[in-house]
Amino acid sequence: MGIPDDPEALLDDAHASLLEAASHPAHSIRARCSFHHAATQASDVLLRPESTATQRDHATRYLHQALAAGPYQDTTSGGHT
Repeated sequence: MGIPDDPEALLDDAHASLLEAASHPAHSIRARCSFHHAATQASDVLLRPESTATQRDHATRYLHQALAAGPYQDTTSGGHT
């Protein structure tokens, strides 16, 4: 499988990464990496001029999910990482 390079493939990859993150223990390195990857892919969709409004809506939802639960929420230090 190659690197996703169109909005639909990026969305599929972001969704798969969110599912992958959920399969790992909360706050584990693997979960954090998967959430980070999902956020990156979703952000890419948002920035691409060829993305449709529907694709941007999905990307926004995935980005919010990744940011809400992902590596950016550091509960051990009391703040963001």
